[in-house]
Amino acid sequence: MKKKAHSVFAALVFFVFLAFIVVGRAEAFCVYNKSNKKVCVKQTSGGKSRLSDYYAYLNPGESGCCNWKNKDCNKSGHRDQWLSFQVDEYDPYFGRQACINLICNIDIRAGGWLVIYDDRCEAGF
Repeated sequence: MKKKAHSVFAALVFFVFLAFIVVGRAEAFCVYNKSNKKVCVKQTSGGKSRLSDYYAYLNPGESGCCNWKNKDCNKSGHRDQWLSFQVDEYDPYFGRQACINLICNIDIRAGGWLVIYDDRCEAGF
């Protein structure tokens, strides 16, 4: 009985390991706020509609992602599709119009990433 249990356990470990290899890495664009400011990140093109485009308020050190297969964030459904973003500094003093002081307008791939710094943005794939 012990030999059978060991065989079942070994098979289970093998299949879990195989699943990790087959699945691979997550396929999403991610936005990382490495600035010292709260920011507003607004997708300006490439999404399904203005109502469903990616939009986030990110505090310093926070990040947000959207899977490139999600048609709300990437209407084409292709990993290498270009998407456009606008990043502004958040200022609560201005109430509903709190996204002011443009940091950058930038294009990234749907399977890529965007890093926000205090004075600039960088993108990669």
